[in-house]
This record gives sequence, C-alpha cells and structure tokens, in this order.
Amino acid sequence: MAATKQLRDAWLIHIREIIEKNKIQENIRLTELRKEERERRILSTAEFWVNEIIPRLEELQNNSKVKMLWRMGIPPAVREEVWSKKMKNNLNISKEQFNEIRSNIEVARKQANQGDLSSYSGLESSLETFNREILVTFPELKLFHGGAPLEQSLRDVIETHL
Repeated sequence: MAATKQLRDAWLIHIREIIEKNKIQENIRLTELRKEERERRILSTAEFWVNEIIPRLEELQNNSKVKMLWRMGIPPAVREEVWSKKMKNNLNISKEQFNEIRSNIEVARKQANQGDLSSYSGLESSLETFNREILVTFPELKLFHGGAPLEQSLRDVIETHL
C-alpha cells in the first residue's frame, strides 16, 4: 500500500513537472509569436511612412494616427530618414565633422580612463549627469546600459554634442 502511494506521488510530481515545462514552452512560443506579429505590423506600415508621413512629417507630427504608428515602432527601412528629419541638425554638423569630433572624444575618453581629465575640462558635471541618466534611459529595454548594443552609440552622439 505504501509503495503504491509512493509510486502515485512520484507520478504526480513527474506529471506536474511536464505540465510546468509545457507551460513555459507555450509562454515562450506565444512571446515569439507576439514579437513576430509586432514586427509584421511595423513592416507593413513602411510604405505608408514613405508615401504619406515622411513627405509631410512636420505637418502630421501631431496627428493621432501618426502618433499611434510612432508608438508602434518606426519600420527599420525608414528609421534613419524619420529620425534625421525629426531631430534636425541645427548645428549643420556633417558626417565628416561628426566623425572627427567623435574621434577626438575617443582620444579624450582614453585619456580620462587613464586619469587625465584635461580634455574634459568644464564638462565634468555634464558627463556625470549623462552617466547617471543613461542608467534610467529606457531601463526596461536595457539598450543603453552596461555594454548593451546601443550604449556606445548613445555615448558617441551625446559626447559629440557636449
């Protein structure tokens, strides 16, 4: 009788483990499906962005449909154009100038890592603020934190504009 109860309990544990593993696998599958669906929706709007929104971006920027599409995500194919139009370049910095400034920043960063902060003279408080703020910039996405894919890109852009 005791052996039968032990066998039954062992089977129940085994069945619960299988059910739990299935639930986890199903959650992973559903998460992937949602992600794929979101990407499909974003990609399906690319033509609308190109033909309707980008040519009239300034005029449509407060339109509720455009805001909704913006929150859904800008299709990768048009992101560069949308962001460059939206961000503007009031300083008229060319790509060459940006790369030159960025190169100088990289040298200054290396010097600062070795203890020489002279290149950052007058910018210390801005850099301290930046280092604090980067940790709270979209924390749930973890895109700009501790070696994440876009951390260095964000640093480059912000340091170039300091």
